[in-house]
Parts: sequence; structure tokens; C-alpha cells
Amino acid sequence: LPSVDEIEGVSVFSKSAYNSESDVTLRFIIEKSKILDALSTVPNGDSFLFKIEFTDDVGNTYESPSTYSQPEFKIDVQPPSINPITLFSSNDIKTLAKAGDTVTLSFTAIEAIQTPTVTFTLGGTPLPVDREITIINTSNTNDWTATFELDENDTNGSVGFEISNIIELAGNNGVNVDDVTDDSSGKIDTEK
Repeated sequence: LPSVDEIEGVSVFSKSAYNSESDVTLRFIIEKSKILDALSTVPNGDSFLFKIEFTDDVGNTYESPSTYSQPEFKIDVQPPSINPITLFSSNDIKTLAKAGDTVTLSFTAIEAIQTPTVTFTLGGTPLPVDREITIINTSNTNDWTATFELDENDTNGSVGFEISNIIELAGNNGVNVDDVTDDSSGKIDTEK
């Protein structure tokens, strides 16, 4: 469900199939918590439709048509995850890097996510705050890269990282990640 507290919409109800002037337009607001309570047994990934029924002050009953198809919501309560995750450099030896080389963290989310936060460490020391980290979503897919360039004044040692604020489009939060899934590219050693 969308990451909002209320869901707002409009529906038109016909009192007569022959006279559109008798149509009633209803603007509705449904609390998200009430929908979640009602759908607690619907499996993750399933879609559902709903219809609206109401009675006006003089006793006329209105019901949305059985073919009412908007809004349609997809149930999504699973947090996003990332796999695979690889770390490599532009050096000829991908597990080594020197000043001027670019370090790349490549990762894939299992579903569409918002732009995450990526931080790096060098020899256990955080990357300087003025260092630019470029985070790119590749061609509207779930593939991402985070890159930065090594400087001659950087701390020598292994490159570490953390991917955080992993939030998918429905608003579910994933768990922060700080390790690769490919053992062969687990560490990059910087050279002086």
C-alpha cells in the first residue's frame, strides 16, 4: 500500500442507467490502518478491489458497480532486500586501488526502491564528507551503482561500505547491508 496515512479517491454512483443527471459523485477518504486490518489475511503480492456502499440522509442506498476497478491496491508487506552485491575498482587488479582509481559498489534490489544512502570507509576511517559519492540507478531497473574516486591522501587499507535507507515504493524498510555477496570481491586494498 502507498506510504500514506489515508487513501483518497472519487467514485461516481448511478441512480439510473438512463439518466446521468441523477449520478452521485462521492469523494472518499479511507484510513490506511482500516484497510490493513481488513486485509491482514491477504497474501503478500496479491491485488484486491473494493466497492463502496453508503446510504444518504433520506434513505437512498448507493453501491459502486461490481466492475468497479479503481483504486486497485497491491498488498506489499515484505521489506526490500539487496542481492547480489559486488565491490571492485577500475584498477587492472580489481581488488586493489590507488589514487585516481574509481571504486564501484554494484548492487541489485529485489524490487524497485527509492535512492538509498551509501557510505564508504577506507581502512576503517569514513570517507571524507566532501568526497562525492555518485549513486546511479541503471536504466530504470533495480540495478544500482555507487562510485567514488580515490585520492592520494586517502587512508590506506580495506574499503568498507554500508547501504542504508533501503525503502521500497510502498514504504517498507529493508535492513542495512555492509557486506558483499561475492567473496572474491570482498575487499579492496588501497595502495600508496
